[in-house]
Amino acid sequence: MICFPRNCDSIAFYLRRNDLPNIRSRFTHHLVEKLEQHPKTVVLLTHRESLQALRFLLPGSLKIVETHSFQQSPEKQNILDRWIGSTPWGLCDLAVVERVHP
Repeated sequence: MICFPRNCDSIAFYLRRNDLPNIRSRFTHHLVEKLEQHPKTVVLLTHRESLQALRFLLPGSLKIVETHSFQQSPEKQNILDRWIGSTPWGLCDLAVVERVHP
């Protein structure tokens, strides 16, 4: 599991983990290296544009096999949601990335 492009402390709290790695957007080459080291990786995307960025930067050896969005549409938000933001827990999307076998 990797957080991109910033920490997702609330998820780490709920998982009772203090070791979730975080890779900033200026170090995307490190993200690709980490993803290539494992057959399957869950990426916690913490910015509303991160999923598109991840799709753009993945080489042919990696592919996104599953995604889930946590972003709420404006019409489903109540007053508290509008104040807190459209993404609960600072998490916008989740992507499962797998290595592609040659």
